[in-house]
Amino acid sequence: MTHGQRIWSLAAIICCVALSLVCHGALAAESKQVMLLHSFGRDFKPWSEYARNIRVELNQQSPWPLDITEHSLVTARSPDEDPEVAFVEYLRALSAKRSPDIIVSIGAPAAAFVQRHRQQLFATTPMVFTAVDQRRVQYSSLTANDAVVALRINYLAAIENILQVLPDTKNVTVVVGTSPIERFWKDAIAKEAAPLANRIKLSWTMSCHLKSC
Repeated sequence: MTHGQRIWSLAAIICCVALSLVCHGALAAESKQVMLLHSFGRDFKPWSEYARNIRVELNQQSPWPLDITEHSLVTARSPDEDPEVAFVEYLRALSAKRSPDIIVSIGAPAAAFVQRHRQQLFATTPMVFTAVDQRRVQYSSLTANDAVVALRINYLAAIENILQVLPDTKNVTVVVGTSPIERFWKDAIAKEAAPLANRIKLSWTMSCHLKSC
């Protein structure tokens, strides 16, 4: 299966899950409001590809007309969480008259955001968490109205593939920044790659950044 086929397949699954959650509500003839919540912005790949295909699948398969709105949690790229407060108030104002019929989060920061603020913003709104590694989902906080279409990135296998192609590799530099999600993945990658410690050395671009080298 190619990368494009995998994206379409995942989008179709997400669409089926989302529509099944909406079906639990009243089957009114009016349009359904769908909120897509991006983690990094609409143009960041591969998440933008997932979002585009999810929109296509929803519009094709939905038995109702859809009003799809999209918002971006751009604070995911910043170590400062203060802007999140303003974003919460913004979403609260948007949904004051009518809450979305379903929310589809795309990426880990968006999933974490809606889980943190679910009770104050969308207490009963069905949600689908998508394009998120299963390690980034707070499963204990999921409600009966939540569904997760998760994946798992196998970093150990990725590095082992490098060693199969380039067996003389001794040093691997991982490009990573200092935002909260990047710090999380730095630790996760280091832990997964630990069995290869006698073969390779990992270095991190964030370390160079912190030292201003």
